[in-house]
Amino acid sequence: MTTTPSRKLIVASCALFTLLCAANVSRAAMFLQSSFATPLSDPTYLKYTISMFSNAGETIVGFSEPSLTPWPNPSGQGAHQVFPPIIGTSTPTRQSQLDAAPLWSDSWLDYDTYFFVTDANSIHVGSISETKTGTGASLPSAGFGAPGTGFGSMTSTTDTAYAFLFGSGLRGQNVPLMQIVMKQGSFVQLSLNIQNEQGMSVSRSIIVPTPAEPAAVIPAMVAIVALGLIRLRRN
Repeated sequence: MTTTPSRKLIVASCALFTLLCAANVSRAAMFLQSSFATPLSDPTYLKYTISMFSNAGETIVGFSEPSLTPWPNPSGQGAHQVFPPIIGTSTPTRQSQLDAAPLWSDSWLDYDTYFFVTDANSIHVGSISETKTGTGASLPSAGFGAPGTGFGSMTSTTDTAYAFLFGSGLRGQNVPLMQIVMKQGSFVQLSLNIQNEQGMSVSRSIIVPTPAEPAAVIPAMVAIVALGLIRLRRN
């Protein structure tokens, strides 16, 4: 008995092939953006949602070769990670969390740094891995013991690429990509290639949280100095 691949899978496979073979580096208007910080139950930890977006009407269909490293010092603390108990495997994607069940518990989800991709919303080649060192948040057991927590980086093999399936809800002009969790005062840099449906790829990076820019800091400093001068004159 032969099985006919669904049109959805065929199209996604073509998109994945394009991700791997595209030679064009586009000047496409596709970028990475971060949400504002959301404090967790332990307020010393903050989570951010990272999205890929286009401001020129392009449809984003996938990404490739992601990495997440501490910033500005690559050997710094990095993002917060949660590993399930007993097996202690890494969970860099939503699919890897699901695969770790029943040892994985979604009660820890807010504290884990992970990409939103699953086998139900994308196809891929290559792999994403993550490291964990030190001790992170204290999380409760979900029946099999407390999970391992710590801080680290994410890397991927040079052939790693994800293509979103039709009907996944991820193809579009504003695509949720991942969750990043950090201790307050930490920074990380996310880098990857964003792919549109025309086969164009653009390399993008973002610092999370975004450091205050001089353009925003300088006017504030000028205002403070001006206020001081006014008070001096009044005195």
